[in-house]
Amino acid sequence: MSKLYDLAADEYETFVINQRFKNPAKETANIINELAHQDSKLLDVGTGSGIVLSEIRQLNPHLELFGLDNSFEVLELARKKGFELLIKSSLPNLPFLDNSFDFVTANFVLSHIDQYEKTIQEISRIIVPNGYFVFTSWGSGQKEYNKLFYNKVIDFISPEEHDRIIKQHLPNEELFEDNNSLTNILSKNNFKITKQYTKQYQLDLTLSDYLNCRFNLLIGKHMKKVLSPTLWEQFQQEMSAAFQEKVGQEITYKGNVDFFICKLESQV
Repeated sequence: MSKLYDLAADEYETFVINQRFKNPAKETANIINELAHQDSKLLDVGTGSGIVLSEIRQLNPHLELFGLDNSFEVLELARKKGFELLIKSSLPNLPFLDNSFDFVTANFVLSHIDQYEKTIQEISRIIVPNGYFVFTSWGSGQKEYNKLFYNKVIDFISPEEHDRIIKQHLPNEELFEDNNSLTNILSKNNFKITKQYTKQYQLDLTLSDYLNCRFNLLIGKHMKKVLSPTLWEQFQQEMSAAFQEKVGQEITYKGNVDFFICKLESQV
C-alpha cells in the first residue's frame, strides 16, 4: 500500500474499506473457503488493515493467516483486529522461504507495483505446488462520476500533475487491460488461470459518504497534501456542489471487480 495512505489510516479505514473493499473481500474469502484445508497457510499481500484476513477468518478460523504491507500505520489497524502474523515489507521481494504458503491473495495490489513481473515470480516461489494465487483488480466504474470528479480536480491542479500521481502510484494499471499479457506473465511463472470472472457491486450512499471515500483515495489524498487548508476546504465545497447539482444528496455507485483464481502447476 502506498505511503500516501499513511497520512490518515483511520480515515481510510472508516470511509474507504467498507465502501470499496468489504464486498470484494467477502468474495475472496468465499473462494479461499472452497479451496482450503483446515491446516492451510495463507499470505495476504498488501493486506492493509486486514479486511481480507478478517473475512477469511470469519469463514474458516482454523487457517494460519499472514499479512504483508509496507505501511506500519495500516498494519497497526490489522493488529488491533487480532492478527499477529504481520510483516512490514515492500514488494517485489517476499521475506519467506520457498513453498511456504498454500495460498497467496493480493487484492487490488498488482497495479500498484512497479516490478509486477518480479512480484508474480516471488509469489510463485513461496507457494507450494498446486497451491493458489487469488487476486483482484478494478474493472470499469461509473464514468460520469469519474469524469465529474476529474473535471473539478483539474480546476486545482494541472492535468499533468494528476496523470503523474496516477502513474506514480498505479504504474501498471494497464496490465489488466490486456488479458494476453497477464496470462503470459502468469504462465511464465507456472500459474494457470483456472477461473476468471467479473462481479458488479452496487452501493446506495449519501453524497457525503461517497465523497469522503473519494477524498481518502489516491487523488483526494494528494489534493489534501498539496493544497493549503483554505484551498482544500474550497475544493471539497466545490466538489460537493458539482455532484449535488448532478445527482442530489443520494448516489448509487456501480463498480466492477475482476477476480482471478490461479493454480501453481507442478513442474515436471
